Amino acid sequence: MNLYLRQWTAVALACLLMAITVFPAAAQSNCRTALGRIAKTEALRAIERNRETACSGFRLGPAAIDKTRALELTDFEFCESGPVVTARLSVRVECATSDRAVFRQRVSDTLSAQASANLDSCTVSEARVWASGFLTQVALDWANANQRLADAVARAIRPYCVPQ
Repeated sequence: MNLYLRQWTAVALACLLMAITVFPAAAQSNCRTALGRIAKTEALRAIERNRETACSGFRLGPAAIDKTRALELTDFEFCESGPVVTARLSVRVECATSDRAVFRQRVSDTLSAQASANLDSCTVSEARVWASGFLTQVALDWANANQRLADAVARAIRPYCVPQ
């Protein structure tokens, strides 16, 4: 898998993991809580940490796409229902060649991810990553991004699980 897709998978994973593991779930279903705002802040921090390098290493034909023109959280939701937490987010990315490049290129896509986990049973019930662009979606499927997300969420929730 090329470096670009690994980095974008990492950004999506980082945001979701921060959202799901910031705090254990509350007692009733709610998507507008202080914990959700804290989780969103952590997701924004994960994006900020990856802002400068998000597009480095991506190649489109002869052009090296190495500049991040845009990296923004466009959608975020964190819901709690008893021991079950669910996080959903979308990140818009725009990458381009350097302004001095002979062949100038720009590419953009929106990556989305959703994960749900039960902190009582320490299980991941859903983990999905998808893209708005066909080629990016094919690459995500090839990279087995859904399973990678599920595995990462399972590792991340362990400290918050209720011992059985």
